Amino acid sequence: MTGVYLNSGDRVREKLNNLKNITSLQSVEDLKNVFKQFLNLTYTSIGMLIIFSGILGFAVVYNTTVMDISERRLEFSSLRVMGFSRKEIFFMIIRENLVMTFFGILVGIPVGRMFVRGVQEAFSNDIFTLKAPIAINIYFFAAIFTVFFVVAAQLFTLRKIYKLDFIEALKSRIS
Repeated sequence: MTGVYLNSGDRVREKLNNLKNITSLQSVEDLKNVFKQFLNLTYTSIGMLIIFSGILGFAVVYNTTVMDISERRLEFSSLRVMGFSRKEIFFMIIRENLVMTFFGILVGIPVGRMFVRGVQEAFSNDIFTLKAPIAINIYFFAAIFTVFFVVAAQLFTLRKIYKLDFIEALKSRIS
């Protein structure tokens, strides 16, 4: 015999633990505890993935916006001469990035669904089927996190706008 399943309310573990030919004992409670530990590890992994994806999204948006500001320095200088404040220029950049964020979220939803379907198919076989239903609140939280990291990147670019030397940009345009 290589294994035995027992359904008992008695303390079987204590009675069988010291016997010579028994190498291991597992109870339903042991399996539940192992599964809970695995689930906690999975939650931690997912949390870390969310944090790193947020950092990556922040870096992409920040670098893209800084490059955009550098390339459009003359345009922004002209707007400043026409009476626009630095704050108005900043809000113009924010509006542009939020429009792109909105379209990114709209494109990301079907791409994310296709990714989840692909994972379901890859990890399903004849023995078991992986089901990963996605609730509506998951889309909501993903959109909120995306907007949060985009806005955080925009706040960091505010310093770049205030440090931008508009007069120097206009001088280089004239000469």
